[in-house]
Amino acid sequence: MKQHYFILLITILTLTCCQQRLEKRSKYDSSESSYDSLSIIIQPPEGRYAVGTISRSFTDISRREIAARDTTEFRTLYTQIWYPTDDTGNPAHYLGSPDRSEPFSKLEDSTWINRFNNVKTNAIANAKISSRLSKYPVVFFSGGFGLSKNYYTTFLEGLASNGYIVFGIDLPYVNPLVTEDGKAIGSNNSYWDSFPLTKGIDDYQEGKDKLEFTNKYFSSDYLFLFEELKKLNADTFFQEAMDLEHIASLGHSAGASPTMALMEIEDGPFDAFIIYDVTIHAHFASENLAFPIEVRSNSPILLFMLEYAWMPSQDFINSLDSEFSIISMRNIKHSSLADVEFIEYASTDDKEEMDLALHNINKIINHTVSFLDLNIRNNK
Repeated sequence: MKQHYFILLITILTLTCCQQRLEKRSKYDSSESSYDSLSIIIQPPEGRYAVGTISRSFTDISRREIAARDTTEFRTLYTQIWYPTDDTGNPAHYLGSPDRSEPFSKLEDSTWINRFNNVKTNAIANAKISSRLSKYPVVFFSGGFGLSKNYYTTFLEGLASNGYIVFGIDLPYVNPLVTEDGKAIGSNNSYWDSFPLTKGIDDYQEGKDKLEFTNKYFSSDYLFLFEELKKLNADTFFQEAMDLEHIASLGHSAGASPTMALMEIEDGPFDAFIIYDVTIHAHFASENLAFPIEVRSNSPILLFMLEYAWMPSQDFINSLDSEFSIISMRNIKHSSLADVEFIEYASTDDKEEMDLALHNINKIINHTVSFLDLNIRNNK
């Protein structure tokens, strides 16, 4: 039983480390704060397309927001969409729009807000979708606990530049976000504390039950959003450019929760899954314990092992009715998928660490694009 407690403790630490990484102030902040006024340029995406971006929100009037203090709220998902374009113009603000900076200051300290305001992105706001192809495969992505979708801009722009329509999805009360009316929602301002598993564990079964509940709750977000995309795809902006027959679900750390649950749906709408650095899967599998979800998917699954993931057992891999691939990247941190390391080092003029952070992000982008090209683009 002690081993079970250890497994759940490591899981909690993994879910919260992304937020701790962002909250940690740079060692240069007090002595060299002038660097934080420097312009920080996100690298140009390496794909064959320029990138456009728009924001959209979706409210599920069939579900109350159980994580909110005000339980009369309906569950609302706030997304930013990155997509291929041939347009040129002014890049979007790093947080989606300049109006989000002030309310976002309630969620992050002033050092980081200042940095975000100085970041130059590549995505053109409200650009037209490229007409080079009639349809583009679709990718859903949610980031780690305490990290906004915007903190993954380099990664998401990279996917879009390779011909994907990418929905960056903030899961309310897991990812910090600002609503359309300017309300700031953080990851620690509800009775739920963002993630049921972090509220305390009395025994192994309780932790397992909370994990199952959380996964299913967030996977309902993705299934609802998929149905909404059918309507959105027909509007005058998209004009059926989304290929909803070829769609992947991606998630990093706590943001992998919906992706994990969706793998349980044998005939679901998603064609491939990628999980970035989630200890939960590997621990439950490698210890031959009851797995939190019964993976029934026959779709390809890719597990990225960065800093905290462990290798699943061969028995677990053999039990899957799907192609299961593992990419293990050494000397890469749990937060390397996000921009936070690059932004911090760029703002402190630490070129060596900045180059390493970019190198790590690019490796992850390249592996991700290769997997997606193989499994949701070339399987037509």
